[in-house]
Amino acid sequence: LGAMGVFLLNAPEKDSDANNTLRISGVVPLSPEQRARFEERFQVKITRGGLGQSECLLVCNQFGTFKEERNDIPLHALGYAVEDSEVCLMDDNGVPVDGEQIGEICIRPLQPYVVLNGYFDNPEATAEAFFGEWYRTGDLGRKDPDNGALFFVDRKKDAIRFAGRNISTMEVESVAIRHPEVKEIAAFGIASAEVESEHELKLNVVRTEGSQLSHEALAEFINDNAPHYFVPRYMEFVDSLPMTPTSKVQKFKLREAGVNAATWDVKTSNYQVKR
Repeated sequence: LGAMGVFLLNAPEKDSDANNTLRISGVVPLSPEQRARFEERFQVKITRGGLGQSECLLVCNQFGTFKEERNDIPLHALGYAVEDSEVCLMDDNGVPVDGEQIGEICIRPLQPYVVLNGYFDNPEATAEAFFGEWYRTGDLGRKDPDNGALFFVDRKKDAIRFAGRNISTMEVESVAIRHPEVKEIAAFGIASAEVESEHELKLNVVRTEGSQLSHEALAEFINDNAPHYFVPRYMEFVDSLPMTPTSKVQKFKLREAGVNAATWDVKTSNYQVKR
Protein backbone atom coordinates (compact mmCIF):
# COMPACT_ATOMS: atom_id res chain seq x y z
CA LEU A 1 0.00 0.00 0.00
CA GLY A 2 2.97 2.35 0.39
CA ALA A 3 2.17 5.78 1.85
CA MET A 4 -1.55 5.07 1.38
CA GLY A 5 -1.47 3.48 4.83
CA VAL A 6 -1.09 6.88 6.49
CA PHE A 7 -3.91 8.32 4.39
CA LEU A 8 -6.22 5.47 5.43
CA LEU A 9 -5.36 6.01 9.10
CA ASN A 10 -6.17 9.70 8.79
CA ALA A 11 -9.54 9.03 7.15
CA PRO A 12 -12.63 9.10 9.39
CA GLU A 13 -13.22 5.75 11.09
CA LYS A 14 -16.15 3.61 9.93
CA ASP A 15 -17.78 0.56 11.43
CA SER A 16 -17.00 -1.27 8.20
CA ASP A 17 -13.22 -0.59 8.23
CA ALA A 18 -12.42 -4.23 9.00
CA ASN A 19 -14.94 -5.50 6.43
CA ASN A 20 -12.42 -6.15 3.67
CA THR A 21 -10.82 -9.17 2.01
CA LEU A 22 -7.23 -8.02 2.48
CA ARG A 23 -5.42 -9.96 5.20
CA ILE A 24 -1.68 -9.38 4.64
CA SER A 25 -0.08 -6.26 3.21
CA GLY A 26 3.14 -4.30 3.05
CA VAL A 27 2.58 -0.76 4.34
CA VAL A 28 5.56 1.61 4.67
CA PRO A 29 6.50 3.90 6.19
CA LEU A 30 4.55 3.52 9.43
CA SER A 31 5.74 4.20 12.94
CA PRO A 32 5.33 1.33 15.46
CA GLU A 33 2.28 3.10 16.96
CA GLN A 34 0.68 3.64 13.53
CA ARG A 35 1.38 0.03 12.60
CA ALA A 36 -0.49 -1.26 15.65
CA ARG A 37 -3.47 1.05 15.03
CA PHE A 38 -3.64 0.05 11.36
CA GLU A 39 -3.64 -3.68 12.12
CA GLU A 40 -6.33 -3.34 14.79
CA ARG A 41 -8.56 -0.99 12.81
CA PHE A 42 -8.47 -2.80 9.45
CA GLN A 43 -7.71 -6.33 10.72
CA VAL A 44 -4.81 -6.57 8.28
CA LYS A 45 -1.47 -8.09 9.22
CA ILE A 46 1.40 -5.87 8.06
CA THR A 47 4.48 -7.67 6.79
CA ARG A 48 7.96 -6.88 8.03
CA GLY A 49 9.60 -3.71 6.69
CA GLY A 50 11.59 -3.15 3.52
CA LEU A 51 12.64 -0.43 1.08
CA GLY A 52 11.88 0.06 -2.59
CA GLN A 53 10.92 2.95 -4.87
CA SER A 54 9.68 3.60 -8.39
CA GLU A 55 13.31 4.42 -9.26
CA CYS A 56 14.71 1.19 -7.85
CA LEU A 57 13.74 -2.37 -7.08
CA LEU A 58 13.32 -3.75 -3.57
CA VAL A 59 16.75 -2.98 -2.16
CA CYS A 60 16.22 -3.72 1.56
CA ASN A 61 14.19 -6.23 3.52
CA GLN A 62 14.43 -8.14 6.76
CA PHE A 63 15.86 -11.18 5.03
CA GLY A 64 18.80 -9.29 3.48
CA THR A 65 21.38 -11.84 2.42
CA PHE A 66 20.63 -14.10 5.40
CA LYS A 67 18.08 -16.17 3.44
CA GLU A 68 15.73 -16.26 6.40
CA GLU A 69 13.64 -13.75 8.33
CA ARG A 70 15.37 -12.02 11.22
CA ASN A 71 13.34 -12.07 14.43
CA ASP A 72 15.84 -10.03 16.43
CA ILE A 73 14.88 -6.67 14.91
CA PRO A 74 11.61 -4.68 15.13
CA LEU A 75 8.90 -5.33 12.55
CA HIS A 76 9.07 -1.75 11.25
CA ALA A 77 12.82 -1.82 10.46
CA LEU A 78 13.78 -1.56 6.79
CA GLY A 79 16.30 -4.33 7.41
CA TYR A 80 19.36 -5.07 5.29
CA ALA A 81 20.55 -4.67 1.71
CA VAL A 82 19.64 -7.53 -0.63
CA GLU A 83 22.18 -9.34 -2.78
CA ASP A 84 21.99 -7.09 -5.84
CA SER A 85 22.32 -3.79 -3.94
CA GLU A 86 24.62 -1.98 -1.56
CA VAL A 87 23.22 0.55 0.91
CA CYS A 88 25.02 3.46 2.57
CA LEU A 89 23.95 6.42 4.70
CA MET A 90 25.49 9.67 3.41
CA ASP A 91 25.59 13.32 4.40
CA ASP A 92 24.75 16.24 2.10
CA ASN A 93 28.18 15.99 0.47
CA GLY A 94 28.01 12.30 -0.33
CA VAL A 95 30.27 11.28 2.57
CA PRO A 96 29.26 8.19 4.59
CA VAL A 97 28.08 9.03 8.12
CA ASP A 98 29.40 7.28 11.22
CA GLY A 99 27.75 5.21 13.92
CA GLU A 100 24.14 6.05 14.69
CA GLN A 101 24.16 9.34 12.77
CA ILE A 102 21.21 9.99 10.48
CA GLY A 103 22.01 10.13 6.79
CA GLU A 104 20.36 9.90 3.39
CA ILE A 105 19.79 6.33 2.26
CA CYS A 106 21.84 5.81 -0.91
CA ILE A 107 21.86 2.76 -3.16
CA ARG A 108 24.63 1.36 -5.34
CA PRO A 109 23.40 -1.37 -7.72
CA LEU A 110 25.49 -4.53 -7.97
CA GLN A 111 23.48 -5.82 -10.94
CA PRO A 112 22.03 -4.11 -14.04
CA TYR A 113 18.56 -2.53 -13.93
CA VAL A 114 18.29 -2.39 -10.14
CA VAL A 115 18.31 1.43 -10.23
CA LEU A 116 17.03 3.75 -12.94
CA ASN A 117 19.49 5.01 -15.54
CA GLY A 118 18.09 8.53 -15.30
CA TYR A 119 15.00 10.70 -15.69
CA PHE A 120 13.79 11.02 -19.28
CA ASP A 121 14.94 14.22 -20.94
CA ASN A 122 15.88 15.76 -17.58
CA PRO A 123 19.66 15.65 -17.06
CA GLU A 124 19.50 18.15 -14.18
CA ALA A 125 17.18 15.93 -12.15
CA THR A 126 19.32 12.90 -12.98
CA ALA A 127 22.47 14.65 -11.77
CA GLU A 128 20.78 15.67 -8.51
CA ALA A 129 19.62 12.08 -7.91
CA PHE A 130 23.12 10.60 -7.76
CA PHE A 131 26.36 10.83 -5.81
CA GLY A 132 28.54 9.25 -8.47
CA GLU A 133 27.23 5.70 -8.83
CA TRP A 134 25.12 5.98 -5.67
CA TYR A 135 21.40 6.69 -6.17
CA ARG A 136 19.97 9.10 -3.58
CA THR A 137 16.57 7.92 -2.37
CA GLY A 138 15.59 11.18 -0.64
CA ASP A 139 14.87 9.14 2.51
CA LEU A 140 16.72 9.61 5.78
CA GLY A 141 17.72 6.58 7.81
CA ARG A 142 19.81 5.38 10.68
CA LYS A 143 21.52 2.11 11.55
CA ASP A 144 21.24 0.11 14.73
CA PRO A 145 24.81 -0.12 16.08
CA ASP A 146 24.25 -3.61 17.47
CA ASN A 147 22.66 -5.54 14.62
CA GLY A 148 23.26 -3.20 11.66
CA ALA A 149 19.57 -3.00 10.72
CA LEU A 150 18.46 0.07 8.78
CA PHE A 151 15.55 2.21 10.03
CA PHE A 152 13.53 4.85 8.19
CA VAL A 153 13.56 8.30 9.83
CA ASP A 154 11.77 10.67 7.43
CA ARG A 155 11.67 12.03 3.92
CA LYS A 156 14.69 14.31 3.66
CA LYS A 157 12.62 17.25 2.43
CA ASP A 158 10.30 16.93 5.44
CA ALA A 159 12.83 16.32 8.23
CA ILE A 160 14.04 19.36 10.14
CA ARG A 161 17.18 20.17 12.07
CA PHE A 162 17.06 22.30 15.19
CA ALA A 163 19.46 22.79 18.11
CA GLY A 164 21.78 20.21 16.61
CA ARG A 165 19.08 17.52 16.40
CA ASN A 166 17.51 15.87 13.39
CA ILE A 167 13.77 15.72 14.06
CA SER A 168 11.52 13.35 12.15
CA THR A 169 8.24 15.08 11.33
CA MET A 170 6.68 11.66 10.80
CA GLU A 171 7.52 10.67 14.39
CA VAL A 172 6.15 13.98 15.73
CA GLU A 173 2.92 13.46 13.80
CA SER A 174 2.60 9.88 15.03
CA VAL A 175 2.60 11.15 18.64
CA ALA A 176 0.26 14.12 18.17
CA ILE A 177 -2.33 12.16 16.18
CA ARG A 178 -2.84 9.89 19.18
CA HIS A 179 -4.65 12.69 21.00
CA PRO A 180 -8.37 11.83 20.76
CA GLU A 181 -9.27 15.38 19.68
CA VAL A 182 -6.76 15.56 16.82
CA LYS A 183 -8.26 14.59 13.46
CA GLU A 184 -5.40 15.48 11.12
CA ILE A 185 -1.88 16.78 11.70
CA ALA A 186 1.03 18.11 9.68
CA ALA A 187 4.47 18.81 11.14
CA PHE A 188 6.96 20.91 9.20
CA GLY A 189 9.79 23.37 9.61
CA ILE A 190 9.83 27.17 9.75
CA ALA A 191 13.18 28.82 9.06
CA SER A 192 14.90 29.87 12.28
CA ALA A 193 15.56 33.58 12.67
CA GLU A 194 18.66 32.86 14.76
CA VAL A 195 20.42 30.10 12.78
CA GLU A 196 20.06 30.17 9.01
CA SER A 197 20.61 26.42 8.52
CA GLU A 198 18.04 25.34 11.13
CA HIS A 199 14.26 25.25 11.37
CA GLU A 200 11.71 25.61 14.16
CA LEU A 201 8.99 22.96 14.41
CA LYS A 202 5.43 23.93 13.55
CA LEU A 203 2.23 21.88 13.71
CA ASN A 204 -0.92 22.59 11.74
CA VAL A 205 -3.76 20.76 13.45
CA VAL A 206 -7.28 19.88 12.38
CA ARG A 207 -9.34 19.17 15.51
CA THR A 208 -12.26 16.78 15.72
CA GLU A 209 -15.73 18.26 15.38
CA GLY A 210 -16.77 20.18 18.48
CA SER A 211 -13.32 19.97 20.07
CA GLN A 212 -12.18 22.69 22.46
CA LEU A 213 -8.62 21.39 22.58
CA SER A 214 -6.16 24.16 23.45
CA HIS A 215 -2.63 24.64 22.18
CA GLU A 216 -1.27 24.20 25.69
CA ALA A 217 -3.16 20.94 26.22
CA LEU A 218 -1.81 19.47 23.01
CA ALA A 219 1.71 20.68 23.81
CA GLU A 220 1.45 18.98 27.21
CA PHE A 221 0.21 15.75 25.61
CA ILE A 222 3.21 15.71 23.28
CA ASN A 223 5.55 16.61 26.14
CA ASP A 224 4.22 13.70 28.21
CA ASN A 225 4.47 11.14 25.39
CA ALA A 226 7.62 12.06 23.49
CA PRO A 227 11.04 13.72 23.84
CA HIS A 228 10.78 17.35 24.93
CA TYR A 229 12.06 18.60 21.58
CA PHE A 230 8.92 17.21 19.90
CA VAL A 231 6.95 20.05 21.52
CA PRO A 232 6.60 22.55 18.67
CA ARG A 233 7.68 26.18 18.75
CA TYR A 234 4.60 27.04 16.69
CA MET A 235 1.10 25.58 16.45
CA GLU A 236 -1.98 26.57 14.48
CA PHE A 237 -5.50 25.15 14.46
CA VAL A 238 -6.86 24.99 10.91
CA ASP A 239 -10.05 23.77 9.24
CA SER A 240 -8.20 21.61 6.70
CA LEU A 241 -4.79 20.74 5.29
CA PRO A 242 -3.83 21.29 1.64
CA MET A 243 -3.83 17.94 -0.16
CA THR A 244 -2.73 16.58 -3.52
CA PRO A 245 -5.23 14.57 -5.63
CA THR A 246 -3.65 11.45 -4.07
CA SER A 247 -4.28 12.75 -0.51
CA LYS A 248 -0.72 13.71 0.34
CA VAL A 249 -0.29 16.81 2.48
CA GLN A 250 1.26 19.63 0.45
CA LYS A 251 3.78 20.68 3.06
CA PHE A 252 5.46 23.12 0.72
CA LYS A 253 2.30 25.23 0.89
CA LEU A 254 2.37 25.12 4.68
CA ARG A 255 6.03 26.15 4.72
CA GLU A 256 5.29 29.01 2.34
CA ALA A 257 2.41 30.23 4.55
CA GLY A 258 4.70 30.26 7.59
CA VAL A 259 3.35 31.89 10.75
CA ASN A 260 0.60 34.46 11.13
CA ALA A 261 -1.51 36.22 13.76
CA ALA A 262 -3.40 32.98 14.49
CA THR A 263 -0.20 31.02 15.17
CA TRP A 264 0.49 30.01 18.76
CA ASP A 265 4.10 30.46 19.91
CA VAL A 266 5.35 28.44 22.87
CA LYS A 267 7.89 31.16 23.68
CA THR A 268 5.18 33.77 24.26
CA SER A 269 2.71 31.37 25.92
CA ASN A 270 2.37 30.35 29.55
CA TYR A 271 3.38 26.77 28.80
CA GLN A 272 6.69 25.54 30.20
CA VAL A 273 8.28 22.62 28.37
CA LYS A 274 9.29 19.82 30.74
CA ARG A 275 12.77 18.47 29.99
